[in-house]
Parts: sequence; structure tokens; C-alpha cells
Amino acid sequence: MLWAVAVTQSSVAAATPVTIGIVQGAFYLNPANSGSFDKSVLTSPPAFTQQFPVIGFNPAVGTLTCSNITDPKVNVYTRPITDFVPNPDGTCSLIPAMANGSQAGTGTLFNFQAVFTADLNVASPGQITLTVSSDDGFVLGIGPQGTNQPTRISGTTMVNPPVSSFVKLYPVMGALNQGTAPVPNDMTINFPVAGTYPLELDYTECCGGYLSLTLGFNGTLVPPAPPSTHTTAITYAGDLSADFNDPAHLSATLQDTSVSPAAPVSNEAVTLNLGAQSCIGTTDSAGVAACTLMPNGAAGNYSASASFAGDATFQASSASVPFVVTLEEDSLTYTGAANVANGNSTTMSGNLPEDGTTPVMGRSIVFTLGSGAAAQSCAGTTNSAGTAACTIGVAQPLGPGTVTANFTSDGFYRSASAAASALVYENLSSGAFVIGDNSTSLGSPVNFWGARWAAGNSLSGGLAPTSFKGFAESLGVTPATCGSTWSTDTGNSSGPPAIVPSFVAVLVTSTVSQTGSVVSGTVSEIVVVSTNPGYLNDPGDPGFGTVVAILCHS
Repeated sequence: MLWAVAVTQSSVAAATPVTIGIVQGAFYLNPANSGSFDKSVLTSPPAFTQQFPVIGFNPAVGTLTCSNITDPKVNVYTRPITDFVPNPDGTCSLIPAMANGSQAGTGTLFNFQAVFTADLNVASPGQITLTVSSDDGFVLGIGPQGTNQPTRISGTTMVNPPVSSFVKLYPVMGALNQGTAPVPNDMTINFPVAGTYPLELDYTECCGGYLSLTLGFNGTLVPPAPPSTHTTAITYAGDLSADFNDPAHLSATLQDTSVSPAAPVSNEAVTLNLGAQSCIGTTDSAGVAACTLMPNGAAGNYSASASFAGDATFQASSASVPFVVTLEEDSLTYTGAANVANGNSTTMSGNLPEDGTTPVMGRSIVFTLGSGAAAQSCAGTTNSAGTAACTIGVAQPLGPGTVTANFTSDGFYRSASAAASALVYENLSSGAFVIGDNSTSLGSPVNFWGARWAAGNSLSGGLAPTSFKGFAESLGVTPATCGSTWSTDTGNSSGPPAIVPSFVAVLVTSTVSQTGSVVSGTVSEIVVVSTNPGYLNDPGDPGFGTVVAILCHS
């Protein structure tokens, strides 16, 4: 809200060595009712923000003379705190600090803290004495123009100065960081070059009573800068495409086009946008500003833009170009079971990283065992490690097969797939065949049943009794595991099956011992054997085959 109040003041000087650009104010709570600045409040959003032409809030008597001030309430007691803006005709306009349903100096903001930022425009190099009058505490920080940092030469003794200003971290030029009555604080500052210097003035109001904050020069307020006369042009010069969730390097060049040839503009903030995302870069000596974003939208067409808001010296400008977000690269690896037992449940799993390293979370992967009409599928969702898993109850033709994993693009990541060889075998419904441990390497021919089993199997633990024909009727656990035990009766009385599967799980043992009519051993390995035709459950019709997979070792 702008209050046009008929007030008298002395005419503002037509020219001054220092002016101030638009002042951005952010107002915060002061829950501790402290006269010194409590930076912990900066972790929460401000109650409101507002722009002002000058820093002339509730000026103390004698700080500013305005014409026709008739309301005695317009003074250092005014709440909400109000910015006095000098007009060329000798009047002042009053702008109360209020927005977003809040007023600085009333209600929940009766005691408050504020951070004011602006550009300070210095007409020529050299020393300038600024005066801050405040009630209560203040901290004034001024940053560099390019690489040219102003320095404090002298002034009123600082009280509780922090290492830097609280938001922009500018070097401190003056501080009275405690509760106080309205008192002026002078500071003489050397500005190495003419130009624009960023300023931050942190302010604390506490304890009721007076509230006042002004920034002055030569006995009056630092006046607002005149409208800028330097036109600018900005050119986008960054990436034109990037994968989803990969770095997109945005950059732009800012030039002063009011001179010929156009000259780079340094130390100015440029906002770079990619769709709804944005970041801010500061122009260097070549006028280039840059920053990096990770595109977070689905693959598609967007725009990249660069904008300069303008200041007291340079006018605003902007530019935009088309930008394409592409699908992120990913890869899928199958990590689940390769050897699966018919009639049992088996776990299918896979891993989905982007760029080969970073896990992709929350995506569905479909696993398929087998092919054609017999194919079986299940789906799992990737976790924080990028791993998905699901379970299938295996019902497949015996023998070699395939397992596949598929991820279908969701608009963010590319489709990916993986395939692996699988072997489907069967455990006998009861008991298991046994072979010796010296003939179990992949591709080895084996004799798993018959009258001459003891002669046809080599065991590292010594010869097997001739009464053992190769079938273990009783298992310590079903199905058998490496390290478990088995036992059986001698000869044909062990009860071998009438038929044998074409791919069957077979136990491996290093020793076979006999006590009475009971033969026993320990499982050192379990292998899959591809069985040859000709087996019968009579020891005279032996069973032969080839080791095609090793399931476990003990």
C-alpha cells in the first residue's frame, strides 16, 4: 500500500555521489525479542517480502525534513514501520511495511527482524561516509563490484559485529548489533572503483518503543537511483539438450548495447531457466553467467531461457531457445536364479542403474522364464538399490531355457532388457541318486545307478562298498542340501524310481560307508545330470549321464 501524505521536506539534490537501487525487504519473526540479530530465524521463510525505493524507515527527528507533516503519529513510533520516500516537489510518500496479511511492527511481528538488500551505486572511486541510524540493532555489509571490494576506513566503533552479513555474507562495514535508542552510526568506506556494489542491511526491532532504520549520506537519505539508461542484450549460450537427471549446463552472455561496440556486463545476477526449473549465475568479466541444473521433467520439448532483471545502471533483457530433454540412459542386468527346479518356487531379480552406477528406484521390471505358450512371468519394483525381485512357481519343460528381464520406458528412462541362460531340472519325488566326488566337473560323464556303481565312481575318501548301487532312499532334509546326509538299504532294495527325469538333481559324496545293511554318506555337492536313455530301476540296466550344472558346494 502507498500512502500519499502531504509532508514538507527539503528538495532532494539533483545529483549525488551515491544512490540506491530498488530495496528488497524480507521480514521475519523475532521470537526471542532480541535487540541483536538472531540468524536462526533465517532457516524459516520470511513472513513477507516487499520492495521499497529507499531505506528511510521512521526517520528520527532531524534526519529528514518533509513539508506539511501534520500527523504527530508519523514518527519513530509509527507502526507498521514506514518507509519515507522523498519526492522532487518537497513532499514525502509513505510506504508502510505490510504484505501477506502481516505488518512489520504489529501483531505477531510487533518485534521483528528484517534483511534489506539493494545495489549501492557509486559515481566515482574514493571514500564515502554513510550513516546508519537505527533502533534497534543493525549490521551493514557491502560486497564487491567484480573483484573490487570496498573497505571500511573508520567510523563509529562497531558493537557485536558478526564475521559477515547474515544472508549474502558480505564484509561488515558497520554494526550496532544490540538493542539501542535511535542513534546515528557513521562509517567511512573506500570504494576502489566507480560502479554498483551489492549491499545488505540486517535490522532488529525489539522491546517496544521506538523503531527506526535509515541509510544516509551527507545529512540526508541515500536517494533512489535514476532510471537506467544502459540497454542490454542477453544471449543464451548453454546446452540445448540433456538426458533426464543428467547435468544440463546453462549459460548466457550479458552485454551493454548502449555503447559501440557492445561491452560485457560483469557482476550481475542472471536467472537461467529450464522449463519450470531455475538457477542463478553471476556474470564474469566476459559477461558470462553459468549454472547447472538436473532436468527433472519427462523427456520432451522445453525452453531454456536467460533473464536479467536490470538495476539502477542497466535495463532488463531476456532470451530463450528450444531445449530437448532426452530419455536417461540405463542398463538392466539379470541377477536371479539361473538353475531352477521344476515344481519349486524360484526368485527372479535384476538391477537397473542409470549411467551404469546410480540406482533407479520405483520402476517396474517384468521377468519371464521360458518362451512361447509355456512362458511364465512376474513383476517387481526397484528398491533404493535399484533392485527388483519377484517369485515364480516353476512349471517348465526340462532342459536349457532362457530368462529375460524387461523395463519399458516410462518417459524418463530408456527401455532396457537383459537375458540369461537358464536350466530347468527336477528333484526326484523321493530320495536321490548319488555319484562320487572325483568325477563331477562340468561335462564329465557319470554313472549314477547300476550293479557296478562302486567301480564306476571314484571317491576322494576311498572305495565304496559294492553293495551300494547309487540310489539314496532317505535324505536328511528334503530336498537335499550341501552338507546334509543321506542313507539307504543295500542293493535293489533301496527303491529307485521307475523312470528318471531327463535333467535331474544328483548328490555328490566323498565317502560311502556301510553298517550292516545300511549305506550312508554326506552331501558335498549337488549337480544336475543330463540323463542318457536306457535307465531301468534294475541294477542290471545302469543309469548314465553328463554333469551339466553345479548347484552347490559344501
